[in-house]
Amino acid sequence: MFHVPSQPTQADLLEFLQDPRSYPKEDSSVSVEQTHTAFVAVAPPFAYKIKKPVNFGFLDYSTLELRQHFCEAEVTLNRRLWLPCLCSCQGRRDAK
Repeated sequence: MFHVPSQPTQADLLEFLQDPRSYPKEDSSVSVEQTHTAFVAVAPPFAYKIKKPVNFGFLDYSTLELRQHFCEAEVTLNRRLWLPCLCSCQGRRDAK
């Protein structure tokens, strides 16, 4: 498994997400896309979305608690349409 530093940066997170050994099915191909608010890693048969610690005024993901809150709200909202696809929202440590 990939070594994660005790105080990971966003660069460490991106490196982790791009490494196939970071996923349950290690032989899968991995594709990582970025938006202004998130990293999305596709490692079939799963996809992982990690919200970035950003604050645009109209959208505030600046703390781990806010990212957790909005992640849970997103899962709740989208679950109606994507029940088989949305599994859960997991909390993780902050990347600086």
